[in-house]
Amino acid sequence: MMRTAIRILFFAGAVVLAVPLIRAAWPRAVLVAVSPHVSICAAVAARTAGAVALACAPVAVLCVLRPRWFCRWACPIGLVRDVLRPVSTAPRPWPTAPPIGQWAAMINLGGALLGYPLLLWLDPLAMFAAIFGVFHGPLHIAVVLGACAAPVALLIDVLAGDLWCRRLCPLGGTQDMLRAAGRALARKRADDNNSPAEVAGAGLARRTVLAATGGLAAATLARRTRGGDRPLRPPGSVEEARFAGMCVRCGNCVRACPSRIIRHDTGGLGIASLLTPVLSFESGFCRADCRACGQVCPSGAIRRLGAEDKRRTVIGLAEVDLDTCLMASGRECTLCMAECPYQAIDIESPDEFSRRPRVDKSRCTGCGACEAVCPMRPRRAVQVRPVSRGR
Repeated sequence: MMRTAIRILFFAGAVVLAVPLIRAAWPRAVLVAVSPHVSICAAVAARTAGAVALACAPVAVLCVLRPRWFCRWACPIGLVRDVLRPVSTAPRPWPTAPPIGQWAAMINLGGALLGYPLLLWLDPLAMFAAIFGVFHGPLHIAVVLGACAAPVALLIDVLAGDLWCRRLCPLGGTQDMLRAAGRALARKRADDNNSPAEVAGAGLARRTVLAATGGLAAATLARRTRGGDRPLRPPGSVEEARFAGMCVRCGNCVRACPSRIIRHDTGGLGIASLLTPVLSFESGFCRADCRACGQVCPSGAIRRLGAEDKRRTVIGLAEVDLDTCLMASGRECTLCMAECPYQAIDIESPDEFSRRPRVDKSRCTGCGACEAVCPMRPRRAVQVRPVSRGR
């Protein structure tokens, strides 16, 4: 009874963090960062661990001391699974199924060494957070796809007897490996090198090495085969070669953006970038004083920026299509120049009879204010394009 009460309490806390009912930014980041699977892989990929990532430390310690502690006491998806247990009549196949969750966790860790953990988005806390995207903002197909991940995992459990929780979940696999590592350290202290558990540990070590090597190979391949055009990412995003791997598709940045300019990619950038955040300046722009997306990112795919760093961060570069620009065609319009918060657009006169807008590349950060205010439809006369990081 006490365990059930604690699990309900954890579930309620997860909902409060995900909705969010707390106005601060950090709770949304903490919800997913509590997962040792996400935080460990993200820290390896980013080569640093922020304060939010340390939220996983107590959970990791408890998982070392108790088998699958998080599954038994805190997982919100696990609680829903237990509520649905009476409707499941399937036998449990998991004792004979391979430990795919452990393999997925090690593939992620191996990929993280190259900055590209491929399967972080399979973490149950990331999937749980993604559900709440349907209650916030426009209901795009990408939002629905992200919200379906957790129900699909639950459906697998109902139809296949806890197969997801026991054998497929990478967070569960991470807990198994943390427990095995703790037991291995205890055995080493006891100097009991001939115990049967040592042989089992050797088998686990072999699987770990193989899976991590597979993750390295897969990350190398994924980084070389990214499809589609270079996208506009939220300010502070890591380089594109690593972004799709580090992003957990939780939707925190989409829900946190006050300008509603962050959207989920629907596949136009290739399958590897599906459901990752991209920018669209159709109805708003990235404010110079806003750092919400980086503050709620649990994996470090979008870095936390200081106030001055945010003002200097380049998202892209505005480009003017003189063929459709009202000013260039001799009509009265200076909206882009008036709205630019960086004074990056001025007027040049190639001759005494004509005027046209000119973008100062040294000032433009690609905030999108000019594109958002441009009156031309359906194609804006000024649009922000991605640029290389070296500009």
